[in-house]
Amino acid sequence: MEGIKLIEMAKYCQEKYKADFSDSKKSKYVNTLFAAIYADNSIKCSYTPHILQNATKCILIHKKLSNWYSWYHVEYIDSDGAVLEGNLGNGYRLSIAACCTYDNQIMSLYKDDYEVTECRPPFEDHLQSIWHLYNRCQECSSISEIKLLSRLYNKELDTSILTQKIEDLNLTNKLLEQERDQYKDLLERIKALVENAE
Repeated sequence: MEGIKLIEMAKYCQEKYKADFSDSKKSKYVNTLFAAIYADNSIKCSYTPHILQNATKCILIHKKLSNWYSWYHVEYIDSDGAVLEGNLGNGYRLSIAACCTYDNQIMSLYKDDYEVTECRPPFEDHLQSIWHLYNRCQECSSISEIKLLSRLYNKELDTSILTQKIEDLNLTNKLLEQERDQYKDLLERIKALVENAE
């Protein structure tokens, strides 16, 4: 599908979604996240459709505000120009739903009824890794392989989050140690000045 046609299709979907709320007093359209998927399966996100210029497919995440909460609607435009509501094909789907409370929106990748992975907003930070996982899952020949890959991916994700937290704590510790050393040095100077003054 040519880039300009993909852009036109995405804009059409955006306008159609906006129109659903034009007369509504309870719901208000907020924005659309355009996730461009390129031939090499890389993803770039933008809140403007220009990002779709050289893309082959795209994911649209429409956001609306209703009853003080954000709600999302996912659409996928495949390489043939078909617009599907979160359906990525072959039993995979991408959806966003409230989990526990209305203000806790979760994006999930499913294979049939099995949740492969999930993430919290901002969704644009997670789309590349979810798309990579989706492509890896398509190479699997059974649901057991997909479940194993899913567990490994989610463990790796947990590990990377913990690693980042450890790095942050190490940096904080270094900064605190430097601050402590500066105060020690300052106290020693003050002590020397007091001793010299006596």
